[in-house]
Amino acid sequence: MRQMIISTLSNKTDFENWFGKFITENHHNYEEEQATLNETEFYTQLKKVGALIRYGNIRFSYIQNDTQISFFYAGNTLALSKQYFPLVAYLCRRHSVDYQHLIEMNNETLALPLLYTLYRDGCFYFDE
Repeated sequence: MRQMIISTLSNKTDFENWFGKFITENHHNYEEEQATLNETEFYTQLKKVGALIRYGNIRFSYIQNDTQISFFYAGNTLALSKQYFPLVAYLCRRHSVDYQHLIEMNNETLALPLLYTLYRDGCFYFDE
């Protein structure tokens, strides 16, 4: 165990990945509402309601390098291309996602699948 910790700490990439997962891990035992909509229903609902709300115990973070962005959420990691940077930065700064604002500043074909993944994984809900 000690050797594994020393090894992780000495490798910058390994440490960044471990820390990103750790700092965003859900440390509370809230029972979140399960994502009940399929992808098509989610898109329709998002356009209708106009906003998503991030659960209060969910944290987002990212690390950007020359080739990609490591996006951390609720103890998970997604490797994304650099074109996701405006979307990832927006998501990390805000606890609510305004659909219209999001589409104005980001590519909808990039944004919607990522938002659905986060919704499906229990990060967001609709405030109806």
